[in-house]
Amino acid sequence: MEADSGKPAKESGLRERRYATRYSFAADAEMLELESSSRVGGVTSDLSPVGCFVCARRPPKVGARVRGTLTHNARK
Repeated sequence: MEADSGKPAKESGLRERRYATRYSFAADAEMLELESSSRVGGVTSDLSPVGCFVCARRPPKVGARVRGTLTHNARK
C-alpha cells in the first residue's frame, strides 16, 4: 500500500488501526446493498471476529448498509 507521496504507508506516518487478529480465510462472498437491493459478489482473503476483507469488482459505497453471506465448502 502506498500513500499519496509515493512512500509506503508505514513510512508516511499512517498507523495500523486493526484491533483484532485477522486469519487467512478464502470464501465466496455475496453482499446485498440494503438501500438499492443490488447484489455484489466477491471473495474473502481474511477474517476476524469483527469483520472480513472482501475483494469485489464493484464494492459498495463507503457507509452503505449491506447484508453479507459467505460460502465455504458448500456451507453458508
